[in-house]
Amino acid sequence: MRRHRRGRARYGRSGGNALPWSADEARQHGSIARRMFSEGHSYPHKGVDADNCGYCALTHGDADGPNYAGWARLYIEAKRPIPRQWEGAFQRELDSDKAYSHALRRSIVTFGGPRFV
Repeated sequence: MRRHRRGRARYGRSGGNALPWSADEARQHGSIARRMFSEGHSYPHKGVDADNCGYCALTHGDADGPNYAGWARLYIEAKRPIPRQWEGAFQRELDSDKAYSHALRRSIVTFGGPRFV
C-alpha cells in the first residue's frame, strides 16, 4: 500500500460532496474541540475517576481508537495529531453512520486532513 504524506492525499480536502462549515460554526467547533483537550484536566483526578475523564478518554485507546463518541471530529477540529495506531479506527469513523461521516468530512474540508504521528 502506498503511504500518503500527512493523510491529506488519502482523505483529501474535498470530502466528497461535503461543504465546509460556516466561519461561525468553524470557530465554535474549533473552540469546543481545543477545550476538550485542555480544560479541566488535572492529575491525579479530583472527584472523577480516570474512566470518566473526557481528556483521558480522548487521549488513550487501543487500535480501535479512543472510547469517546465523535473523537475523530474532535481531533480534526482541534488540529491535533492522531496516533498512527488509530489510522484504521479513523477510516472506520469515515465509513460509519452516514450523518456522522458527512459531518466528519465537513470538518476535514474546513480544518484540513488528519495528521498521523
